Amino acid sequence: MRALMFLAGFLVTNTLFAQTGPAGVGNSTSNSLWLKADAGTSTTANGTAVSSWNDVSGNNNHATQATSNNQPIYTSSLMNAMPAIFFDNAASPNNDLMTIVDADNLDNTNGLTILTVSRPTSIDAANARALISKRVDVGNNESYCLFYYTANHINVDLEGNDNRFATVTTFNPARDYVFSVLYDGTLAAGSRVKSYVNETVDGTTTESAATISNFASPVNIGSMNIGDGRPFGGYICEVIIYTKALNNVERIIAHNYLFAKYGLSSTSIPATVNDIYSGDNTANGDYDFEMGGIGTDATGSNTSASSSVTGGMAMTQVSGFENGDYVLYGHTAGSNDSQITDVGGLAGTNRARWSRIWYLDITNASTVEIVNISFDMSDGGTPVTPVTASNYVLLKRAGLSGNWVEVGSASSIVGDVINFNNVTANADAYYTLGTRNYVTSPLPVSLLDFSGEFSEKGVELTWSTATESNNDHFTIQRSADGEDFKTIATVLASGNSFKEVTYTAFDAAPFAGRTYYRLLQTDMDGKTTNLKTIAVRTSEPDRVLEAIPNPSNGNFWFDLPAGVSGGELKILNSAGQPVPFNYSVTGTRISVDAQALPRGLYLLKLVSDRGMHSAKFVVE
Repeated sequence: MRALMFLAGFLVTNTLFAQTGPAGVGNSTSNSLWLKADAGTSTTANGTAVSSWNDVSGNNNHATQATSNNQPIYTSSLMNAMPAIFFDNAASPNNDLMTIVDADNLDNTNGLTILTVSRPTSIDAANARALISKRVDVGNNESYCLFYYTANHINVDLEGNDNRFATVTTFNPARDYVFSVLYDGTLAAGSRVKSYVNETVDGTTTESAATISNFASPVNIGSMNIGDGRPFGGYICEVIIYTKALNNVERIIAHNYLFAKYGLSSTSIPATVNDIYSGDNTANGDYDFEMGGIGTDATGSNTSASSSVTGGMAMTQVSGFENGDYVLYGHTAGSNDSQITDVGGLAGTNRARWSRIWYLDITNASTVEIVNISFDMSDGGTPVTPVTASNYVLLKRAGLSGNWVEVGSASSIVGDVINFNNVTANADAYYTLGTRNYVTSPLPVSLLDFSGEFSEKGVELTWSTATESNNDHFTIQRSADGEDFKTIATVLASGNSFKEVTYTAFDAAPFAGRTYYRLLQTDMDGKTTNLKTIAVRTSEPDRVLEAIPNPSNGNFWFDLPAGVSGGELKILNSAGQPVPFNYSVTGTRISVDAQALPRGLYLLKLVSDRGMHSAKFVVE
């Protein structure tokens, strides 16, 4: 029993420090900021304003903009059909800008790497147009600033503006660029900074500071600083910050992740070097997405990549990695499910495999590379509990079609993770996970859709599955605000199925305005998973409260809407975080005391049995 407890602790420790940064480079300790337009945005509707852009690094360094005139626009398809955030280049005070509240892990370091993906539309000699900057204003608490400026170059400030440098590269509007800066304060001053354009070294430059200070300044996306009237004009797809200087392997893997994801190559952008992942080529099937990688060279290694950033398949180096050796892998876009077709070569009676396939691009100098591969049910799809390791098979084939070859059965199952140890990686090929018996050794449930339609009688909820394994039942939960959910229905499931099954439930008492519904799925072993949450517009719009006076010093009042006798009252700051306050009730009038709040914009939110009611107010 003692040995088992130790093993459990060891597994948890490795999970906490998994390489969960972009492409498996770094984790939340070193990857302090990761903004990508395909995740964490307040909207995914093309042409609508973005009020928040959440950090997916795990550090909660979220970018926000509460003022509607300063919000950039969500663009659903730009590079390689991936979304982008458009900053419109309008002059102050209506310039688009998103701001991240200061945090110690956004500077305060002797190493820094910043990677950006952008398409500028406005570049001119007279105006500094920032991709990202952390400063109050020029040279004031300035940690870093990357901005288009004179003669169509990008200028860079680090630790103030005393060592400002401009790129050799000339940038052009309507072109796509991966621009990166790497700073290493442990090196001699003359070689501390390198800039890269599409992985090509643009230049090595001097930085006198050996450390970037812990400045009390916000991070600005799309503007030099708050109040600056020279905004960025163009699209920003991704911004990544590491508080360390990436080694060559880490940098090359991170750049290849960006090249693959955004469809960039030496033919689409100027002078790309070290573009070593060929899975994103059309001839190989355009395996562009959630690329991860491991590798080694003289400067160091990237030894593992987490399944959480690669669509469900993790990889770790075991042996054979020499200078210049890499294994990079990615998949095609789309949700994962399981299927019983295209399983030729897989033994068994109830054969199935994951629909998701990964292309492995292997660079090998000489010695055969040995890796561990694992498939995580939670990261790869709707989780189930895998049973009987010998039934799960690592499948491989040389081309886009044809029979599969069984590489070997799973070495172990830990929780919902299926492990294949000491796999020989010796040729570029396609890999996926198979089961010889999906009834006893299941793959995840595949949800096709979940929708709701409002009528005078209530809301009709409908959902469909393509596959089910050991699926016991579904649970429908309802919420007025998308946060606090209560169960309203339970629906028995089919159990095991490889055909489309449709389910329905009815809510006769939806909230006024908008009602949120959450669909949960429970396995026969009792494990429950959140499948999807939707919002359904019902009879009346959300009721707007009026804070009086507004602005105020934090003391104000409002009246309850007609028919509302109570509910849960919250105040949220511009980052969406609840803040403390006091209030009293006299009849239908609520008096609020929020004098302790700092100056700024806040959201008052009341959740009642009639729905959600809200008001914006300003504390001066």
